Amino acid sequence: MIAIFTEDLLLKSRIKTLTKEQIHFFTDPAKYPSDARLIIVDLSMPGAIELLKSTLIRRVAYGPHMQADLLAKSKETGAEVMPRSVFVAKLPELLS
Repeated sequence: MIAIFTEDLLLKSRIKTLTKEQIHFFTDPAKYPSDARLIIVDLSMPGAIELLKSTLIRRVAYGPHMQADLLAKSKETGAEVMPRSVFVAKLPELLS
């Protein structure tokens, strides 16, 4: 299962077309599914950094390239972190 922490409706729609794997979208960082093999985190969501720190499940985080400090802080959690444009381009690879 892939867990995705976002409220982005366009991203949700795109992800649903790219994979047959079970997807769980969530907006409360304390309620991620512990059986997920991958957690994708939208860094614009409140609690995103705390979520990245709270688990060792494979984590991929993305955010605006203009917020270099946020991206750098996220990398300190050990997650794979990238600007949103790179994330969208890599999405098919990440979901496979």
